[in-house]
Amino acid sequence: MPWSEGVHEKLARAMRRRDVRRFRELLTAFPENIRDQAGRPCWLINTAREGLVRFARVLVDEFDQDVNEVHPETKWTALMEAAAEGKARVVEWLLDHGAELADDSGYCMALECAALRGMLTVTKVLVERGVDLNAVRTGTNPLMEARKMRNTRVAKYLESAGMRPYYPTPNPAIAHPALRKAITDWYGPIGRWKVVLHEKPLVTLHVTRTGDDGTRMLFTMGLSDTRLAIDDGEVFTELLLRLPGGWQVGNRALANPCMAWPIEGLRRIVKESLAAGTWGHYHVTHFPSDEPLGPNTEMTSWACFVEDERVVYLPDERYCVPRDVVAIHESEAKFLDCWGPHDLECLFLENEVPRVLTPDRPSVVQ
Repeated sequence: MPWSEGVHEKLARAMRRRDVRRFRELLTAFPENIRDQAGRPCWLINTAREGLVRFARVLVDEFDQDVNEVHPETKWTALMEAAAEGKARVVEWLLDHGAELADDSGYCMALECAALRGMLTVTKVLVERGVDLNAVRTGTNPLMEARKMRNTRVAKYLESAGMRPYYPTPNPAIAHPALRKAITDWYGPIGRWKVVLHEKPLVTLHVTRTGDDGTRMLFTMGLSDTRLAIDDGEVFTELLLRLPGGWQVGNRALANPCMAWPIEGLRRIVKESLAAGTWGHYHVTHFPSDEPLGPNTEMTSWACFVEDERVVYLPDERYCVPRDVVAIHESEAKFLDCWGPHDLECLFLENEVPRVLTPDRPSVVQ
């Protein structure tokens, strides 16, 4: 019989009701529904996520489901799902029934999933099962991910078990081309103009050509060559500042205070960050000022927001998370300090505030 939406819903209902007998009967009668309509594994992933050992046993022992099958879209296995949700019993059951603890390189992605979510019990289970505490993945390891997410208990446990942070050495010769390609893919071709923002280490500023949306992107190159400390971890970043298409950028513009202040703002952020060797906060960093940022605006601060979807995995085993640099008003800066970045971003979305620089933009905080 072909795959059936109705049967799929009945299977889901049986799982919600924890009715193993009905679940088994349905799969026996309708074996095509062992997968979803697109042919992807679903039930073992779901049982791992929900912590349902009895259902996992039925799927693996009676219907020969592969415990190591990778979901084609999420790239996760059942073990990763269970680890991320803190389902220690399922984690142990999967390991006892053939789930691979690590990939071919020896890295345990399930441990990273648990560390990211702060799942201490699962973390202990995986460490006790013998994970390689020295394995790394693209410039990170579970300890660094736990630190980044401020999962202090997990981080302290991993340190006590012998895991150490991994700090790859930046290699600009191979990292910069990868960054330029990412910028081009995201925002279009890069122009020839550039200016030096910082001498040692060298940080330059570039700009894309005007895109179909009528804007162009200023971006730094070289800030990510320096590891900046953040909380208990570190960050590699570059700065992005979106300009209106008509905004002058070039050597002449540098002599015009009404046009040069975004460039000077980026120069200041680079200089202060490198001098301190730190980055304020992962999700947003605030650079306040006592006076307006430029002669044609009333805004007084810069806020650097992160978008986790835009990550550049560099060939020197690091990853760079660029920051959107946004000019904000004093009232918005106070709101940010009081309520945090999430609430300010919600206000921006509610008021349809564009990320493109708009000097005369009114404040969203009244």
